[in-house]
Amino acid sequence: MNDMRDRFVFVHSKRQQAKASFPCAESWYTGANGRNVPHFFGSALNYIGLHRTFRNYRQCQIKKKDLEQDVATLATEKEQLGTETKSLEKRKAELEMGNRWIERTITKTKAANEQLTEENAQLAKNKKLLVEYNSTLKETVVKMIEEYKGLETSKEKALKGGVGS
Repeated sequence: MNDMRDRFVFVHSKRQQAKASFPCAESWYTGANGRNVPHFFGSALNYIGLHRTFRNYRQCQIKKKDLEQDVATLATEKEQLGTETKSLEKRKAELEMGNRWIERTITKTKAANEQLTEENAQLAKNKKLLVEYNSTLKETVVKMIEEYKGLETSKEKALKGGVGS
């Protein structure tokens, strides 16, 4: 029992209690008559209280180490995510630039397509006119060929008739 008393600080008076670095269980526990409970009971309470305090302290230290590891892990992850974010932002900028180029190309292509559509419509009109003109020319050419053949035959008749006379 004395071993326990030697290990712990026991405060018996209010004056010593004010000077003590921390109050002990013995000074807290008083009996019904206002006097301290015998020392062995106070020592036991003090011993139990200190063990609980040290056990809680150790548990807090273990939790603190775990939390510090978690903070270090989260800091590493934050750095990685920061790097990934920068990479993704760079990729996003590249894709936006590519999208703007594609949009400009689409606009130019639509304008060229409209121009080609107009030119195609004009060419279709020209073709229709040419087909109509060609059909009238064909009739004219057929008539001219017939006239030419008629002239040729009259020329041949005239030459045959003039040579034999």
